[in-house]
Amino acid sequence: MKLTKRLLSMLLVVCMVFTLLPTVALTASAATGDYELVTDASTLKVGDSIVIVASASNYALGTKQNSNNRDAVSVTKGDGTVTIGDTVQVLTLEEGTVSGTFGLYTGSGYLYAASSSKNYLKTQDTNNANGSWTITITSTGVATIKANGTNTRNIIKKNTSSALFSCYGSGQADVSIYKLNVGGSTTTATLTGITLDTTSVQTTFTVGDTFNSTGLVVTAAYDDNSTKQVTPTSVSAPDMTTAGTKTITVSYTENGVTVTADYTITVNEPTTYTVTYYSAGSVYGTATVVEGNAIGADNLPTPKVDGWTFIGWSTTEILTAQDNEPALYAGTETVTSNLNLYAVYAKASEGGAGSSITSLASGTYYMVDTYNGSYYAMSGTGTTSVTSVDISAAVTKNADGTISIDGTNSVI
Repeated sequence: MKLTKRLLSMLLVVCMVFTLLPTVALTASAATGDYELVTDASTLKVGDSIVIVASASNYALGTKQNSNNRDAVSVTKGDGTVTIGDTVQVLTLEEGTVSGTFGLYTGSGYLYAASSSKNYLKTQDTNNANGSWTITITSTGVATIKANGTNTRNIIKKNTSSALFSCYGSGQADVSIYKLNVGGSTTTATLTGITLDTTSVQTTFTVGDTFNSTGLVVTAAYDDNSTKQVTPTSVSAPDMTTAGTKTITVSYTENGVTVTADYTITVNEPTTYTVTYYSAGSVYGTATVVEGNAIGADNLPTPKVDGWTFIGWSTTEILTAQDNEPALYAGTETVTSNLNLYAVYAKASEGGAGSSITSLASGTYYMVDTYNGSYYAMSGTGTTSVTSVDISAAVTKNADGTISIDGTNSVI
């Protein structure tokens, strides 16, 4: 009986030892496990465990936070892997405070670029834009880890002459990112779809506008229920020459999987105004101008009246002859409503068929208008100032759009 009890006691001890062994092994693996080189930034996601390693030497960013930088500690590199010890800083990727960025969480704070004038890399308790990092990676594994805040010495690098990592504006040694190899192999979640946040996106345009998708936020979803903000692979370009509702297709590709999502914009017809040109008291022509645009000086028409010189266009109709040139419309003004423009003429030269013309000083300005349904030329009767107007000379409107004044009339 005593022997049996002893055997049972020994068996229980053995079982307890074997039960504890896997736990000990797992704990050791998590502390000093293998990490695999990342060659595609799109494989990184919130929750990943990473280490930052010098690309061309066997140093990793360490756990020791100096006053202005981090220690560089030795690691062992393999074929696309690195084995770390407990002095290597394992960073957990979190969402940054800036769209499309990551926070680098140490377990007690966030790495951040701390200066624009000094090469500082520090740790802060609460994250901000200076601790929100944009990560790009080449196919050979060289990573650019750049902070998005106002501090401009904002790229994590390995110092070329000292055993430290810090933030620099340029130069120094390149770094790479290695991600924790979970369970002996790296498992990458499969992309399942994307969602679009168009809250800050312009969705109403006018025909002729340039389309843009500024402010669009794209979030990728994966089969492990994780998500992350991504940069779309492509955004379709709509036809902006016609009005209507347009569908915008956003595409994102990762690890050979392509997913799409749509949103719509509205393209409206532009608001237009009518410019009406009057010459000799009748409509000479019309033009259509888009709201906010100008007619353009070169687009203003130039009507003709025999014996008269066309001066330009005025927004005010001149009903009597006057000695001074009126304010003329340049054509560069912004059109914000329907507009009437009136032709302004001056006598081409002194002299002519009537005594009233010969007595006028050179440079006197006139309008041609209608009176009782017929065309007439208006002329002044004074030499220095016009105090009355004769409406006597008959006017003929020609087929080519010009106007002829009856020179046989005794008054003009």
